[in-house]
Amino acid sequence: MSKIIVVGGGPSGMMAALNASKSNHEVILLERNGELGRKLLLTGGGRCNITNNRDIEDFFDKVVNNKKFLYLLSYFEENNLEYKIETDNDHKVYTKSDKSEEVIEALKSDLKANKVKILYNTKVVDLIIENNTVIGVKTENNQTILADKVIISTGGKSYPNTGSDGMMYEILKKYGHTINKIY
Repeated sequence: MSKIIVVGGGPSGMMAALNASKSNHEVILLERNGELGRKLLLTGGGRCNITNNRDIEDFFDKVVNNKKFLYLLSYFEENNLEYKIETDNDHKVYTKSDKSEEVIEALKSDLKANKVKILYNTKVVDLIIENNTVIGVKTENNQTILADKVIISTGGKSYPNTGSDGMMYEILKKYGHTINKIY
């Protein structure tokens, strides 16, 4: 069993933490805000546009780069999250109640069931690297957290007020990562 740190508590960070924990790893999820999925709460005008239910060929041609994305609805069905498909609204998929909080609660419940440790209000400000290997992170309050693996899932620069400010790009650049132009 490895110890894995996931940096970022948005949808991709939560899913990364879940996948790692379900593979029998000890997982710590670090979120800089006081809650998970802050930007997700705003999607679809607060209704949470989960995905799109277009015809599969149309979906692949227009949307999907990662085919695993299609398992999302199955995941939510397994976790008792009811959803609806608005065929008159470009086949967008929303929670049945139109409340994005339900998606976050389903993910949080699964994180808890899979023993993922969540540290809120924990802003990562640097990586710890030894022999060209990331072995942990440093936080804003000078805490050092070590691990066997670190997954960076901090998102883009789309909504700074939610924590999605692109801060991690500068840290990654410092260690030689190439960052593609951000759109």
